[in-house]
Amino acid sequence: MTAFVTSFRQQPLWWSLIPISIIWIMGMNLPVMEIDAAQYASIAAEMHDNRSFLQVFFNGSDYLDKPPLLFWLSAWSFDLFGIHNWSYRLPSMLSMILGLWSIYHLSLKLIPEKRTAQLATIVYATLQSTFLFMHDIRTDTLLAHLVVFTIWQGVVYLDDKKWLPLIGFASGAGLAMLTKGPIGIMVPAIALLAHTWWTHQWKVFLNPKTWLIPLIVFLWLVPMLYGLYHQFDLHPEKTVLNRQGVSGIYFYFWEQSFGRITGASSWQDNTGPDYFFLNSLWSLLPWTILFWIALVWEFILMFRLRTQENRSGTAFSVLALGILIPFIAFSFAHYKLPHYLFVVSPLQALLIGAWMNTEKGRTPSLPVLVPQALIVLILILGIGATVWVFPVMWWKWIILVLFAGGLVYIIRRSRELARIWQWSIAAIISLNFWLNLHFYPELMHYQLTSQAISYMKSENIPISTTAFLGVSKFGLYFFAGQKVAYTEHWDPALLQFKYVLATDKGLQEMDRNSMRYSILNIFKGFPVTRLNAKFLNPKTRNTQYNFAYLVALNQK
Repeated sequence: MTAFVTSFRQQPLWWSLIPISIIWIMGMNLPVMEIDAAQYASIAAEMHDNRSFLQVFFNGSDYLDKPPLLFWLSAWSFDLFGIHNWSYRLPSMLSMILGLWSIYHLSLKLIPEKRTAQLATIVYATLQSTFLFMHDIRTDTLLAHLVVFTIWQGVVYLDDKKWLPLIGFASGAGLAMLTKGPIGIMVPAIALLAHTWWTHQWKVFLNPKTWLIPLIVFLWLVPMLYGLYHQFDLHPEKTVLNRQGVSGIYFYFWEQSFGRITGASSWQDNTGPDYFFLNSLWSLLPWTILFWIALVWEFILMFRLRTQENRSGTAFSVLALGILIPFIAFSFAHYKLPHYLFVVSPLQALLIGAWMNTEKGRTPSLPVLVPQALIVLILILGIGATVWVFPVMWWKWIILVLFAGGLVYIIRRSRELARIWQWSIAAIISLNFWLNLHFYPELMHYQLTSQAISYMKSENIPISTTAFLGVSKFGLYFFAGQKVAYTEHWDPALLQFKYVLATDKGLQEMDRNSMRYSILNIFKGFPVTRLNAKFLNPKTRNTQYNFAYLVALNQK
């Protein structure tokens, strides 16, 4: 017991990972969000059922977008535990262990200072983007953790030239590419080339071991490439992405990632070059201001130290380049989503942690203190805002107070940490605890397909005798736990079913075709990943609903 108390007193910040982990665990059984996460869960469920691991399908059709690692891991999780919200999330969430371990040890390799490594690890765990992608599981959770592992192993290999880190680096890069394509090697390559330049270690390319890395990476990619070749390249007659003659291998190596930057991909939107900067204002909370300060600070250090012969352990400048170059490249892409840059969030956390452990970070000046205090206030007010959006039951307040009280006790034990950083950690953790306790459970009542299928299961309405007409198809297989009958428009084949779940438009098509039915239930919903002010406002929410109708067909 004495050793336990001593450990707590010596490293109190590590104990903040306990309430953080509670939040992650709370989010495991929330309904998976449409569109992307629900689609990936459906692909994994279909893979689990049909045992097709090398050729990927979605609702029985050829799928060509993301590489298969997330699908493989989730399908194997389904094999072990069954098809559940939490079992879909489990492999990606377990990768957080790898991510935190890699961040800590990468920090120690770059600057041998345990306090900096600890701060960087805690900063990453408390980023708003981390809280988000720990329950809205897409490919980015796995990708971020594999990328930082790859960079860590690459830095170790540059220092000692041993086999184990070489294999770790090449394997991490291969698995990252199996997660989201060439971006999995691009970010580590940029960071490590910068590190090689900064530490004058170009002789590594004269080492025969180094030239085995592409071979090891390729070996990890072989199963996927085999599947792509047999599913697409051998069948130019297939219509994929609205065209024929599509090469799966070419799509993987070029079009899926780089094509969105060059404009070769058909995916395009009207976002401007400031898109990722604006998204960083929320995704890096509560450390947004510190990140931009730290990034500028590192480039200043890089300029000051550029003439030193031995620059090892002097700055995180290599990571600054590893962040800035992908940031610029993606900012000029023709298609952008907020999570595209989550891949560099571990590197951002390292920069923030390094700055916090400087003299200025330990005693922040007024120009830093004031906006950071404003961020803390906004996070606390965010709790109240969710109560305005969705009314809350009294017992949830009691749980929040108990949780926040224990959290503040833990954080305040870290006396070396400036008070404003303590309050920042406490505020972001409390807000996300509240979101998982109250906001997200209430919000997910408005996801039509998961809501409707949950109702059908509770009422013992068989999925096998139900047709789905026009509703969102992305999560149907996963939510139902089996293959479903789906059609975009009315079809005479609907007459063979006992029940139909239809949208407004689908119901109108049924009326035009004189189908007789009785309405069993009406579900009102909203795209939960596309929140807007009118939906969040209780007074205008009813103008934003989409509707789905569960009907029983009256057979003649």
